[in-house]
Amino acid sequence: GPNGLAAAVTLARAGLSVRVYERMTGIGGGASTRESVAPGYWHDSCSAVHPLALASPFFRAFGLASRVEFVTPEVSFAHPLPAAVGGSGIAYRDLDRTVDALGADVPIVGLAKEDEELYLPGNSTPIRLPKRSDALRLLQRVRDETHRFATTKNQRLRTKENTTLIFERLPGIGPRKAVAILDGFGSLEALAEAVAADGGIERLAKAARLSPEAAAVVARAVPGLLAEREAERKARGETGENPRAGETGTARYETDIARLAREAGGE
Repeated sequence: GPNGLAAAVTLARAGLSVRVYERMTGIGGGASTRESVAPGYWHDSCSAVHPLALASPFFRAFGLASRVEFVTPEVSFAHPLPAAVGGSGIAYRDLDRTVDALGADVPIVGLAKEDEELYLPGNSTPIRLPKRSDALRLLQRVRDETHRFATTKNQRLRTKENTTLIFERLPGIGPRKAVAILDGFGSLEALAEAVAADGGIERLAKAARLSPEAAAVVARAVPGLLAEREAERKARGETGENPRAGETGTARYETDIARLAREAGGE
């Protein structure tokens, strides 16, 4: 990824001997972009919305923009809003378009954390409130509570199931082959459907570079793994009337993002 490579280059320029190990099959780390949701729809594998990355001193000194193609979407990110609110929030690169799409009819202000300065849309001149101002303290508490809520929610979502590939629980499948299966099929449900169809085992063998015999062993284990994961969800109370309970948190997120991308594109 970019951080590890930046550290490696810095150490190498300082005269140290450096060796870089990469677990994933493709370059880019968390900043990579993959077509893993649906054909024609690309999304970041992990990292997103870093507008200042290309302006960093290291990236500029290293000439990264001239060496690597950077993809900048019209929609930076999207997220379903709570059921009580309804709809979805879509963050476009253009602030005014984002505000219009959200239907916001209240003033918007940004609070820069380091110097605690206020910024209004379209105005680069900050507003500085007295450090002991009650108004500034209120804004800081709102800002901190927003961060706390988002961080807590993110930590709950980042369970082991969402941070490791479930395909690694199949016989003979390690991290690299698990990534290949993810790229080829997208989800455990899709893999189960594929290997049950004619030619599915051959497709699995090609995607994960397995022998026909090894692919057959993996295919036979898929239904059991699917049932095992469903049992784990029931034990955690994640099933019920929710029609999407059969999806992982990651799958739900990716499905929502794909849907929002289609909506934003007018399809």
